[in-house]
Amino acid sequence: MHPQVAAIEQEYLGAAVDCADAQLQAGVPDEVLSWLPGLAAAEALSESLQIRLMSAYAVTGQPARALEIYERTRRQLAEEFGISPSRELQQAHLALLQADEDSTSEYEKQRQTVDLTELLPLRRWTGRPPDQRALVGRDQVLPELLIELIQHHRVMTLVGPGGAGKTALALATARTALDNGVSVAADGVVVVECGRLPAEPDTADEGSGLVAEALRSAIDARPNGRESALGAVVRVLQGERRLVVLDNAEHVRASCNRLVDHLVRSCPSLRIVVTSRRQLGLPLETVWEVEPLALPEPDETRTTELRASPAVQQLFVDLARLVRRGIDTDSQLPLIARICRHVEGLPLAIELATARLRAMSIADLAQRLENSAAVISAGSDHRLPHQRALKSTYEWSAQLLPPVERRLLARLAVFFPTAFDLSAAEQVCGHSGIDAADIPVLLGNLVDHSMIQVIVEGEQLRYRLLIPIREFAAEGTDEADLNVTRRCHLDWCFGLLQGLLGIEDYLERAAGITTFLIDIDNLYTALGWALDHAGAALTTVAAEMLSLSRVVFDYDYGNLQTARYFTQRALLQWDILPLATHGRLRHWAGRLAYGQGRPLEARSHLETALRILNGTTVDDYRRRSDICLGIASCMFLMADRSCLDLIRSVPCQCRSKWRQDVAGLETLERRKFLDPVGASRRGEGLFSRPRGRVGRGGQRRGISRAISAGQFPSPEW
Repeated sequence: MHPQVAAIEQEYLGAAVDCADAQLQAGVPDEVLSWLPGLAAAEALSESLQIRLMSAYAVTGQPARALEIYERTRRQLAEEFGISPSRELQQAHLALLQADEDSTSEYEKQRQTVDLTELLPLRRWTGRPPDQRALVGRDQVLPELLIELIQHHRVMTLVGPGGAGKTALALATARTALDNGVSVAADGVVVVECGRLPAEPDTADEGSGLVAEALRSAIDARPNGRESALGAVVRVLQGERRLVVLDNAEHVRASCNRLVDHLVRSCPSLRIVVTSRRQLGLPLETVWEVEPLALPEPDETRTTELRASPAVQQLFVDLARLVRRGIDTDSQLPLIARICRHVEGLPLAIELATARLRAMSIADLAQRLENSAAVISAGSDHRLPHQRALKSTYEWSAQLLPPVERRLLARLAVFFPTAFDLSAAEQVCGHSGIDAADIPVLLGNLVDHSMIQVIVEGEQLRYRLLIPIREFAAEGTDEADLNVTRRCHLDWCFGLLQGLLGIEDYLERAAGITTFLIDIDNLYTALGWALDHAGAALTTVAAEMLSLSRVVFDYDYGNLQTARYFTQRALLQWDILPLATHGRLRHWAGRLAYGQGRPLEARSHLETALRILNGTTVDDYRRRSDICLGIASCMFLMADRSCLDLIRSVPCQCRSKWRQDVAGLETLERRKFLDPVGASRRGEGLFSRPRGRVGRGGQRRGISRAISAGQFPSPEW
């Protein structure tokens, strides 16, 4: 619907409510019944009209008809929106029921009249009423927000990604202020739905004035003569203690700036709340970031903990039971938690997801969400067009971005599912039309538009894309440009591994490994892309990365199976690899198999590597000595005494600088064969690993401790 048509329609309905109020107060309810039933039937979800119609039936001795109106409205609200009637409608219903209980005879019940006019709300709330159900998990935020709003700040902007619940929080805040008699809302609340207005250029100096016109229409401020809409608004609101909510204002930022600036200077008693995906940038503005709902930990399976999550229990489960009666949610809480995590706890996304349960099971929904968020693309008709589908929500936001920022957003999608820092963004995304020097400013703009989330880790700032935004950003992007970015991402990961190998100091290297493990999914993403493009160049880079990743996986046993998966994929394409790369990959595959307790497989890989690596570089000498020791270790595990002969031959594979270390191993191995139990108790092992172990993120005890205690094996097996 065109915004001007919608505005006229809202003005017409407001006039109808005013007319019904006047006729009821004048004591002529029959006149109300002459025209209101038809309009109320056409606008069946307008609770204001239904309350007036119930009042007219009640005072004319037709309470049964009034109860029918309530039941019909309640049923339609539940079926279409999944919400309960407003408090005013419930109070009118309660008054009818109480009057019915007080009647003693059937005749009195048929003839009684109930005066509901005193329940008619004063016109202190104008605009869209709040939906209390949407205020999930925000109970602790609301009082704090009210205190900030009332005591200190005249303009507050709630910012956050699309679907985070900014509107619900703003409306609930305003409603609480009104219900509790807070002075800043003593003269009422006005809600302006800016989302219905057409977008305007962000560079406009004065704005189009559409927001001022919408506010003027909402408060029924009629201009005097040639008075502007803004002048009429200021004249009416001057001296009033009202709370004005400007909802979904990101696309009319210039008009909002002008309006809010005039209101702040001209109406000292006014308070303004703005919801937007970016802040207005005014001097007196206070910004409050609305984050998605809290989620349970990824590995959490305990029922009590899952139920404690507002996203799982208070939103998904409750909405699912409204969508499909009798649905079993208790036994599927882990699946529900997985769905909520995939949509990042965004209330809008969870609501759209539960709507799909009419046609599919929870398990089907979870499985399809893993592939694409398009499964929740069909939304409710009662929302604004850009809120009816998750994809539409982010398309709406992306349309407000300049082309260069949209391109950067698409490139940043390669950092998935991990976060990234500014340096990484500059190295990976600074190419083909985007200068690395411009990325700090562009990244800041994306943060301002709530397209990227900021993570504060001590003194360092990191950034991440929510999963739905990442899927949207990567969809429909220039594939050639995205492939260039992926290659830059691959080279960046390669550089990180090379940097770790170049660190000589053990403690410094341990710190580097710990940092790398936090974002190890970047390595997996880069390897997966390179191996999917079955070409010699990318496969070679992937194989070299895997051989370099030894520095990480030697001290991160928890990821060995994933490393094995990528290594096997690379080995399937061994025939297109350069000979030296193939040898290094076999060397790494042998070490990996040995670490996972596969000595036969390890020996096969190592013997192949030994045949291939026959160069004369320092790295070749070192690798051959390491490979020989590995083969000997595999033979030892299988009680093969010929491993001693292999150890004696190792110095021939080495340069003089390693010969002394290797020669001493023969004595050690002889002692182990003579006294294997004693050697085991003493912890003597040719390929013994550090006693300390680390998992992802370096959280298990061991990296720093093992290094400082000198427990790393030498040579490096």
